[in-house]
Amino acid sequence: MATHNVVKRLLVALEPDYIMLGGGNAGKIDKLPRKVRRGVNTNAFEGGFRLWKKGPVRSSSVRR
Repeated sequence: MATHNVVKRLLVALEPDYIMLGGGNAGKIDKLPRKVRRGVNTNAFEGGFRLWKKGPVRSSSVRR
């Protein structure tokens, strides 16, 4: 599956603790690759805003 190939490359390139996969098609994947979690789209907006915020970032309540 192409998704597994992309996730594998992201894990190697970025070395994250885990990858949060979301979006309409994320629900179509039966078995998630290792170190991958399914998330909700509302968390994506908060994560995107954090990328552009200057200074330290405080953890907020995250919906899982």
